[in-house]
Amino acid sequence: MSADKTYRQRAIIEQIHADLKASALAHLSSGKFCANAAWPVCAAIAF
Repeated sequence: MSADKTYRQRAIIEQIHADLKASALAHLSSGKFCANAAWPVCAAIAF
């Protein structure tokens, strides 16, 4: 039972990471510090 709960929590986190990498975090290499700082903030607000 404990292993199943741990696996499900890990799957949720992995899905969140995949969603962030495909959306907001894909824009991080803009070369401008303020823009790079704004994307993670927007992503955190969205989630």
